[in-house]
Amino acid sequence: MRGSLRNRAQFRRVYETGRKVVRHSFVLFVLGPDQLEADVEPAAAIGIVASRKVGGAVARSRAKRVLRAAMAPLSPQLQGPYWIVCVARRNIVEAGVRSQAIEPELSASLEELGAFAPGNRPASTPLS
Repeated sequence: MRGSLRNRAQFRRVYETGRKVVRHSFVLFVLGPDQLEADVEPAAAIGIVASRKVGGAVARSRAKRVLRAAMAPLSPQLQGPYWIVCVARRNIVEAGVRSQAIEPELSASLEELGAFAPGNRPASTPLS
């Protein structure tokens, strides 16, 4: 996986000025290169979040683990300096979702937000 968002200011900036896509199992926020300064590292930075609404510590850890596993094969195809925050929703734990089930949805969301280089979208199973 690429770099990580580390501090609250970075997360807040993505939440406030980035674009958002809401899905059944997660909410994806993306801040594109046009919204970042020129001195930002050219690699994508990713943050995975699960609030207490998702559940206890075990449920939150599982939700983040599932999202990280779904994001791992997609991150090499990301273009340029994007800041991405993926917020787990309660459905991800309640349904016992696996990363393979989320990966196509996550891929489609990233493509919708323009995070993949043209013609560089990873092959995955279609959404059903």
